[in-house]
Amino acid sequence: MGHRISTLKKSKLTFKKTPQRITNLALTKENSRPSMIRGESERENLIEVLQTCRVIDGRVFQMDNERYLMPCDDLEKTRLQSQHDLFKEIWIGNFSSPIHEKLKQGGMRVLDAGCGTGNWTLDMAYDYPASTFLGVDIIEMFPNNVQPSNAGFLQYNIINGLPFPNETFDFVYQRFLWAAFTQEQWIHLIEDFIRVTKAGGWIELMEFDVEIYNPGPIAKKLSDATQKHLSSNGINPKIHSKISKIMTNTNKFESIRTLEMTTPLGNWRQTSQGIKALEDIVATLKSLQVALKAVLGVDNHEYKEMLEQFIEEGSKYKMYIKTFRFFGMKAEMS
Repeated sequence: MGHRISTLKKSKLTFKKTPQRITNLALTKENSRPSMIRGESERENLIEVLQTCRVIDGRVFQMDNERYLMPCDDLEKTRLQSQHDLFKEIWIGNFSSPIHEKLKQGGMRVLDAGCGTGNWTLDMAYDYPASTFLGVDIIEMFPNNVQPSNAGFLQYNIINGLPFPNETFDFVYQRFLWAAFTQEQWIHLIEDFIRVTKAGGWIELMEFDVEIYNPGPIAKKLSDATQKHLSSNGINPKIHSKISKIMTNTNKFESIRTLEMTTPLGNWRQTSQGIKALEDIVATLKSLQVALKAVLGVDNHEYKEMLEQFIEEGSKYKMYIKTFRFFGMKAEMS
């Protein structure tokens, strides 16, 4: 698959050299329209989709990473967009690193690694028009022609090594890739985040704890099945508990902080966030349906009934989830 790049309207993001892995990188001239570099015809694009995706139970999945549980279709895009809005509301903002003033002053280069639909990238670009934002993801679910002039997107698999020179970015952000990588891959990925971040720059990772707390019987079955499936694919279902240590073990951070947020599932705290969070987890479980029904030994109808019971358990058992943010400043190298 060729790399697809949605270019920046203004050439604010430049490189000391063109990375070898990016063969078709182009930044548009001043005041030109955002565009996509595409050498394929519509027919070739369709053939590419058929070659790189598989359809199971009506959901579309990528073939490049068979470990990854989530689909890459329009339903998944809708889920990710809603999830972005929810966790921005829960955390009262898009990030926790102390860089607001620097972003506002401008000139900062920001990487959104594993950007998905690009909502975080675009949100940040609108909030901080004087800084530049680049979203990168293996699947092209991000917009390709409507975006602010200080944002762009690159289709690329970040686990292959970020295609940027050392110390390119002032801030590197990553969110909710708990189902994508093995622990060893996490170690290499964080090292790569450090490599492309400038000394004095910040790196922030936000992750789920896949555990459902105070679970009802159905919630426990679904949570256990999720963790079992992840483990069977070499993925640590508790990677959130390892990230801070992985960051610390690099010896390349001047400071590291961890923040934890608990969120109710259902209306038992009388908040709209609880209702939205329950909807988000149910949508996530629907995205996991192909994998989890095999673990649970149920069919589509039985799985649907489990989700209906899961919804009822939210308020009945006062269930909740946890999310975490890990962030640190890259140390000055002596």
